[in-house]
Amino acid sequence: MSKKYIEVVGEGSYQECPEQVVLDVELSVRSAKEESAGKGNRKIADALVNELLESGLTKKEIYFGGRESFVPWWKRKKAGQETRTKITIISSRRELVYQATEQINRYIDNKRITVEVSERQPVYKAPEDAEFEALEAALKNAREKAVHLAQSASCVLGEVLEIEEWKRNTRSSGSYGDPDWWGDSGAMMGAAGSAGFDDEPASYLQGSNRTVYVKLRVRYEIKPAVPYRSIFNRG
Repeated sequence: MSKKYIEVVGEGSYQECPEQVVLDVELSVRSAKEESAGKGNRKIADALVNELLESGLTKKEIYFGGRESFVPWWKRKKAGQETRTKITIISSRRELVYQATEQINRYIDNKRITVEVSERQPVYKAPEDAEFEALEAALKNAREKAVHLAQSASCVLGEVLEIEEWKRNTRSSGSYGDPDWWGDSGAMMGAAGSAGFDDEPASYLQGSNRTVYVKLRVRYEIKPAVPYRSIFNRG
């Protein structure tokens, strides 16, 4: 005979902190000829890397993100070539990264050269044991729900029959590269912005944390609060 059961979902959560920032520096060089566009791009890309190294970043924090060449669709009937190079910075030294990318040469006076800096999702890390504590909280929450429902149905809980963890959901931090379009995460600039000046928020504020939600589906055996035999043997 199959056991009667009650099934509930318990919830828990934990916080992840931004451990490293990830920024892309994209260099674009336009020229009438493919060869000159490629040479010009490589030369300027080398200069950009040297500027980043001179700012204090190391080679272990700077990565080559690839290079591509193409003819813009609106110029296909004209001579012209555009070459792009991506340089990616991954570092735990957030303030230094922002300061370094602010100081690189943006070639504002040269219409053939553009340098864009964009921030990607940071690398997050949870404190030690945070995940296990969240799972324990989810299991406790599930049992509290099950006890309440069982009492409402004049039953008592028996043994745990089954536990399943559902896919975890993450609430974004709201900072650049990790937007929270549907939430009210508050300070959007917590992990982004300029640095290198004592009065700038990014020079002394921590990055925005994000919340990870865990859910457990738990099935409990249920039994009548009063055994059937005792109902008929009250004496």
